[in-house]
Amino acid sequence: MSTMTTSYMDTDREIWRTAESDVTPIGSHLSIDVDKLEGWSRTINAINSMNRRARLDDEIEWPSDVVMEKSRRIAELLRQHGQVPPMRVVPDGIGGLSFEWRLPGGTSEYLNVYEEGTVDVVTYENSKEVSRRSAP
Repeated sequence: MSTMTTSYMDTDREIWRTAESDVTPIGSHLSIDVDKLEGWSRTINAINSMNRRARLDDEIEWPSDVVMEKSRRIAELLRQHGQVPPMRVVPDGIGGLSFEWRLPGGTSEYLNVYEEGTVDVVTYENSKEVSRRSAP
């Protein structure tokens, strides 16, 4: 029976397990994109700050607490699934909130959270709507 000695060390943000002469990266299957995480943090902070300045502008109808909470949950879910963060998140002016992604080739996608609680995804190519689908 062989004995195994395990030691841990932090090397360039990776944790390695050293067992006898083997070096096996622990978590080498993990891929963390810091830019994505920071982008989602900015998105969630933008949603939270909308709630604080909501009553300062009478020209538009700001998202309700229900829309804000649903938007935060959607952002958390997309972040957990490794999706690219939106370019921006803005109130739609009628009580909802829109996440906006700009894609190559003149394509834009919007995930809209509406006051009544529905969510849809709309795709535009060169400013022309080409797709609209309800999201669960």
